[in-house]
Amino acid sequence: MATVEVTPAAGTVAVGVTLQLEATARDAAGREVTGGRVVWSSTNVSAATVDSTGTVLGVGAGAAAIVAIIGGMNASAQITVTANPVVSVEVVPSKDSLKAGKTLQLTATPKDAEGRSLLGKAVTWAGAGAATVNGDGLVSAVTPGVANVTATVDGVTGNAELTVYELPIAEVVIDPRSRVLVVGDSFRLSWDLLDSEGDRIFNDRQPDWSSSNPAVAALHEEPFNFSLELVGTGTTTLQATVEGVTGSSELAVIAPPTLASVSTGDGFPCAVTGDGIGLCWELATPSGHGGAEMLWPRGPELAPAFTTIEAGVGFRCGLTPAGVAECWGGRGLALGGGSADTSSIPAPVAGGLTFTSISVSASHACALTAAGAAYCWGLNSAGQLGAPSTDQCERDPCSLEPVAVLGGLTFGSISAGAWHTCAVTTGGKAYCWGRNAEGELGDGTIENRPEPTPVDGDLFFDSISAGGAGDTPSGRTCGVTTTKVAYCWGPMPGDGTSFPHPEPTRVAGEFQWREVRSGAAWSCGIVTTGDAYCWGDHRRGQLGTGNTAASLVPALVAGGHTWTALDAGTASQSCGLTTDGIIYCWGQLLETRTFTPIELPGQP
Repeated sequence: MATVEVTPAAGTVAVGVTLQLEATARDAAGREVTGGRVVWSSTNVSAATVDSTGTVLGVGAGAAAIVAIIGGMNASAQITVTANPVVSVEVVPSKDSLKAGKTLQLTATPKDAEGRSLLGKAVTWAGAGAATVNGDGLVSAVTPGVANVTATVDGVTGNAELTVYELPIAEVVIDPRSRVLVVGDSFRLSWDLLDSEGDRIFNDRQPDWSSSNPAVAALHEEPFNFSLELVGTGTTTLQATVEGVTGSSELAVIAPPTLASVSTGDGFPCAVTGDGIGLCWELATPSGHGGAEMLWPRGPELAPAFTTIEAGVGFRCGLTPAGVAECWGGRGLALGGGSADTSSIPAPVAGGLTFTSISVSASHACALTAAGAAYCWGLNSAGQLGAPSTDQCERDPCSLEPVAVLGGLTFGSISAGAWHTCAVTTGGKAYCWGRNAEGELGDGTIENRPEPTPVDGDLFFDSISAGGAGDTPSGRTCGVTTTKVAYCWGPMPGDGTSFPHPEPTRVAGEFQWREVRSGAAWSCGIVTTGDAYCWGDHRRGQLGTGNTAASLVPALVAGGHTWTALDAGTASQSCGLTTDGIIYCWGQLLETRTFTPIELPGQP
């Protein structure tokens, strides 16, 4: 290469208009040399700029040298930029219609006297009437009517006229939807108006409300404030009518329930009443409706729904009185319905099996048939299903419906941990499978096991609990023997040490245990006197001891309660049920952190 040539060597360009330059390298004989990288630059960017392709844009009146460098050699073109005022602004579309609640992107193009589009100009948007517009020209339709939108460049304005329309009301949706509520509660009502396309209608039209049974639910109407007071037990149909369209909600109001069980899950607990009604908390702190709402997840059916409910990470599963497993939630891969689809209401697990017990976790679920056969579904990334799987979920092996656990063992209980599973045979022997990086399988190794593997030691168990964190692959396991002694394996087993133990390790103290539950990074249990003890991580108050200190041995849960059941969650919360039938929780409750048990809102 001997020279570099820029063509044209000189030129004139108007402000806002572009000019294309070319750079050519030549050898000493004048022949073109190809393959060299061209680096472009401008000596006066206030007059003209140039991009990597050699396209020059006029920015302001003046002059600039546009330089091209190839292989260390350079040449330039002298560019003169002339003034070029904006004479018009074209807005596209200039006329259109838009449904209320929808958006439309407008574009504005400034042009000179010759009709050329001018680049690099700032546009100022403004809107008036039935729509608003942001600084990028995105129009939001607000209410039926006409909207005038303007785009201004250098004092010159273009405009667009938009007609905002609204479809008639096709559906009135009431909140609360069909659910079980507790007598004595009261809350504000809300509603949505939908058109025939399922879109929300935004306006201030107020419904006419009615309750078919005022002795159960009494309405209180004030302008823009409608509330419902639950004054008696029974059922009622709540109706809201707007412009001749009526929406309804079937409500069952029950007496303050006697709760029989609790499952903590990821901080949104569920419970089952003594009458077999399943209740789940929408919030773990007051919702503004006089306490957290207890939601019955079966929609309009007003009959007892579940004998047990287990809360996992992002999903829930329950057993109906007929033994059918039904799951719901946002973690579709763990619902067992044959696909990865999510479900906001309980949907039966595929396969037509019936079960006597069920356990759920962060990644999967397992259940036992009446004959003691174990089935699992969900993720199988570490072998936690105990059987081969052919589906793919989140790039990991999984099964979207129940698969039979290998080994042909007959189990009396089963527990799904975050990434592993453990079960006790009808003869009292413990088996575990899945992830084992911290010794959570208790077989004396840290090797993952894809099928049931015996837990070390000559121990016989009444119960077992597999735990672990839902957001990170960690695990722990605890069990209570037939002699009421508690053993744990994995990290912080309760013997005063924190390092992982790959074999059963006796929990410190001379307690007689009724049950022990493994959480994300801690464990809790109830002794035969009804006192509760916890040990392990305490950064968010999961031990409930009233202080912030972690404990490597069982520490008494504060409050002086006598407990009948408890559960250590997969997030940062523990919950328990007292002999008074009241659920208390401790740890991280949404935005609140408590180091002692507090009553879960929404209870009598």
